[in-house]
Amino acid sequence: MQDEMDVGDFSAFDVFQADIDDLTLSQVCEEMEKENAVFEGFDKLTMSQTMQAYGFSHHADPLDHMDFCSYEQTDFGSSMVNFDVNLPELSDADVLVEPEIKPTASVSATENTRFVAPLSETDVKNLIDSQENVNTKKNTTWALRVFESWRAHRNSYGESVKELHDMNTEEMNYYLGRFIAEARKQDGQPYPPRSLYLISCGLLRHLRDKKVYDKNFLCTKTLEFSEFRKILDARMKELLQMGFGTKVKQAQAVLPEDEKVLWEKGVFGNSTAEALQSTVFFYACKLFALRGHDEHHQLKCDQFAIGEDQGGKYVEFFGRSNKTYKGGLKDLEISNKNIRHYCQNVDRNVADFFKQYIEALGGRGAFYRRPLHGYPIRYGEQPIGINKLKNFMKIICERGGLKGNYTNHSGKRSCATQLYMAGVDEQEIMARTGHRSEKSVRKYKQSSTEIQQKVASVLDPPPTICSLKRDRASDDGENCIGTCKSKKMKVEVSDELPKTSYSSVLKELSQNRPIFSNCNISFNC
Repeated sequence: MQDEMDVGDFSAFDVFQADIDDLTLSQVCEEMEKENAVFEGFDKLTMSQTMQAYGFSHHADPLDHMDFCSYEQTDFGSSMVNFDVNLPELSDADVLVEPEIKPTASVSATENTRFVAPLSETDVKNLIDSQENVNTKKNTTWALRVFESWRAHRNSYGESVKELHDMNTEEMNYYLGRFIAEARKQDGQPYPPRSLYLISCGLLRHLRDKKVYDKNFLCTKTLEFSEFRKILDARMKELLQMGFGTKVKQAQAVLPEDEKVLWEKGVFGNSTAEALQSTVFFYACKLFALRGHDEHHQLKCDQFAIGEDQGGKYVEFFGRSNKTYKGGLKDLEISNKNIRHYCQNVDRNVADFFKQYIEALGGRGAFYRRPLHGYPIRYGEQPIGINKLKNFMKIICERGGLKGNYTNHSGKRSCATQLYMAGVDEQEIMARTGHRSEKSVRKYKQSSTEIQQKVASVLDPPPTICSLKRDRASDDGENCIGTCKSKKMKVEVSDELPKTSYSSVLKELSQNRPIFSNCNISFNC
């Protein structure tokens, strides 16, 4: 008896799932690639070539092979269509192999220029190294150099300390701990606590460069290196108690009053090519929170756009790779910096300065090029050197007579500080500066002198009666100077005061008789 299939029990997903269960992931991928190959091949075929591939005659109608009039009785009691279209059976070779098509000469030339020549191991290594941060490389080299100097010193005592990447776990735990405890600078002074930690990080990166991935001595989960971490922790605490690492040198923010001085002294403006470039450099730092010299050195003219909409004139900046955003696998969830700054100041419209500067550059190439003398404002083709760019903010502030530790980081700090002083939300500050965490952006905030004075006035000792009288008198336009020592007060009234003011002073003092109890008061007129 022929088995009958219940259509209600049929599930296409079940069939598909069963096939998937029988295949490995690689086999599935292979099948998909073959399907894609077939479809790509069909794109290049004419209709007649397609029918030939499936065994149809050039002159036959494919629909003639299909039987739509075949019916089958089922146990449902109704007639159902048999979807057997009577197509000729196709083998795997017919379906999964792309039909051979001879490429034309133009296609061959395109294929030859599509891919580069095979890369060597050196090429791949250079590609990886080119995307490593320059300062990170320097830190790794410095850390390894310090360790190698210590190793040579140890070996001079008859020991045989191996190179770090050749040590096993036990040896590494022992010698790294001794290295941290014994390490000194060239002048014999101890390293600050943070420097010891940075040296440890540099040595760990060195191990990764040597393809040693199973020894992470800074990870708290690796108990094999617990002794090293205890020594590092204890040494850092000891150095702090000794006073090392208590002073941190940071770049100062350029506050609004300092910025005003730079404008008034002509350091900023568009009177010369140098002044215009200084203006654009400073506001590129401040408005878009560009860091150090690396972002400035890589800047191109096409990263800025000048425009105007209902919000007014604006300068738009399109960021690329920087310290906090590299665009690699770790940065898939974030995007590059894209900031549009609307210029509210009509007299000193930053968009106008940027537009004039970019037009003087011809709207192409490097953003910082050597200024030329004379008028109109012009710039040469030679980019500004990296060393000058490193000190650009320092040079600008020195021209304006500003005193302090001003570096290129002052621009980024100025951005965060002035937004913080204005009460802007921390999330908006992070959007400008490019920081990923509140902890990071808080390091760039700097209190103004006004805020620091306000904090100091709250924490200062309470004022004396004399200072209160002096403040009140100064508010009234009088010059009253008082000193109070051990229940004896001397009030001096300036001769510049009119005679009628004495009575008002006496009257005010008499009203505070309980306060001046047992005090001797004398007036020098």
